[in-house]
Amino acid sequence: MIDRDHAAPSPDATAAHHKLDALSARLRSATLDALWRQWSAVGGMVSARARATSVVDPEVLMLMSLALETVEPRFGDLLSDWARLNSELLSVQRMRNLARRFPEGIGESLAAFARIALTEGKDHRWKSIAGTEASLDLGRRHQGKSRATRAQLLEPTALLLRLRLVFGVGIKADLIGFLLSTDRGERASIGTIATATGYTVAAVRKAAQALAEARVIEEEEGARAEYHADRGKWTSLLGIESVPPWRAWSERYIFVAHFLAWARDADARPLTSYLLESRGRELLEQHPGAFRWNDVWRQQSRVMEGTGADELSVAIDALAQRMMREA
Repeated sequence: MIDRDHAAPSPDATAAHHKLDALSARLRSATLDALWRQWSAVGGMVSARARATSVVDPEVLMLMSLALETVEPRFGDLLSDWARLNSELLSVQRMRNLARRFPEGIGESLAAFARIALTEGKDHRWKSIAGTEASLDLGRRHQGKSRATRAQLLEPTALLLRLRLVFGVGIKADLIGFLLSTDRGERASIGTIATATGYTVAAVRKAAQALAEARVIEEEEGARAEYHADRGKWTSLLGIESVPPWRAWSERYIFVAHFLAWARDADARPLTSYLLESRGRELLEQHPGAFRWNDVWRQQSRVMEGTGADELSVAIDALAQRMMREA
């Protein structure tokens, strides 16, 4: 009698696992590269192969680093020290909202981060999500060697943090930062701003109208109102030559987190080329913003049976290349 529980995997299963492992490694490597570059722009005492070139999204930077802390333990100490020194520059509500879009399990890590911000950073806004002393701890907390400094807000890619210091942590600072960093300074609709920043349409509309009334940004009326920020005026005010571009880091990192979580779970389960194809296609369809924003890659409207795995490879490669180029 054959023991099916211990039978050798089929060639198809072996090939599917190898393919998924390769895709995961490619995506994880590109993500780590982007994270290190972004950390170096906001006060992380880290070495990176190059400087960050796009606007850093601080909340999703924290969450993606928390999600990869088991893979890269250095993130634990970095997050702990940064929370102690800079937590007041973060939006607690936005962090909570984005965390809901990450895979299950991020909550405990976020609670540990919040506990440090509360107890050591003396930032009482984090009390509602701070964990207890018995919950997960971040990092090994090397004594006497800080992994972070106060964020250097004159760094152009730290634009959102700098604007928050001026306007306060909230939607108005982020709305201005987005409008300044859109490609070619284009006008943006309420829906576009809401998708990019993660705030509700109603909240964005209220903030945009208030800023336009105060002549901080410009409104163009039409079938749908669109808004614009004068780059020339703002770069002069901020003392920078140019504004770094906005990239959809929240959408990209949320997709990465779900893909890596699936790959990790699939490692201990039966897998076939068909399952790889179908689940990969589902993930692409569930996270279109990671690919459509900035035209990273566009899924065909009709996918022929048997081509999904190849499509997944093309999409992952396109995203990995873009993240390494645009971090």
